[in-house]
Amino acid sequence: MADALFFFRLSVNNKTLVPDPNNLPAFQKLQFTLPDELLESIKFIHENNIKDAPVSNPAGVRKSNKQDNGLQGITLTFVGRFKDASADIDKIKAFAKRLQVEGQFHQFGIFGFKASNTVSTPFNYDPDDTFGFTIKRLTLGRQGNKPKNFDFEIVLTIGGTLP
Repeated sequence: MADALFFFRLSVNNKTLVPDPNNLPAFQKLQFTLPDELLESIKFIHENNIKDAPVSNPAGVRKSNKQDNGLQGITLTFVGRFKDASADIDKIKAFAKRLQVEGQFHQFGIFGFKASNTVSTPFNYDPDDTFGFTIKRLTLGRQGNKPKNFDFEIVLTIGGTLP
């Protein structure tokens, strides 16, 4: 995914004021551009809060009752690689350290993701006043057989109501 964009919004440049996240300031976005930044995979996980209650009656009939308690959570996981020790490593670390919510406009999370500039995908999410993502975990690593590459994994979780 050469044209993917990981970004965050602030109240001063929310979705209404800056509709296209490509127009956000450079410090608020990380553009995945080959060969220096590679986004290898995206995983979307929708988990429901379903409770199973197995029961049996005196006659020995067994059944499993279900209770639907709504949404457990939605998670986006990104896996990729930075070539060399680029400034993007510092940028992604700064993303993870920043305050993940704003009280006025982005109370559910400031982070969004645009998987493509040219194709509509199920992975395009732009935070607003009803939903957003926060960084749950950032993992950086380096493997011995590729000493100039730094692997990363970013786990985002949703807040609010997914559009």
